[in-house]
Amino acid sequence: GKNENGDNWRIGLQDPTSSRGEHFSVEELSNKTAVTSGSYERYFEKDGKIYHHILNPETGSPADSGLISVTVISENSFEADMLSTAVFVMGNEEFKELSQKFNYNKVITVDKNNVAKTYEK
Repeated sequence: GKNENGDNWRIGLQDPTSSRGEHFSVEELSNKTAVTSGSYERYFEKDGKIYHHILNPETGSPADSGLISVTVISENSFEADMLSTAVFVMGNEEFKELSQKFNYNKVITVDKNNVAKTYEK
């Protein structure tokens, strides 16, 4: 729905390379959900390698698709949550090939070079 003033909700997407609260995009939503999967909140570093919590089911190791953040905007939170994790694991190129098979309004990815890409239906 709308916020208490009758306006669309405005949400800031966390910049994954900056301090908490710093955003790289502001999205306006009404009757939609935004779900983000990322490697920048839950991780640890050992011997110079970063290990995060999103695993590639084929390897059992942390996903290494080149992405550090994926936000999905959709009407359904459950589907958005599944898709944000799946895109994080598969990466931009595979998602681009398969994107029409998924239900979403917008997908915003951020790669390791802090480059954002947006896919809209």
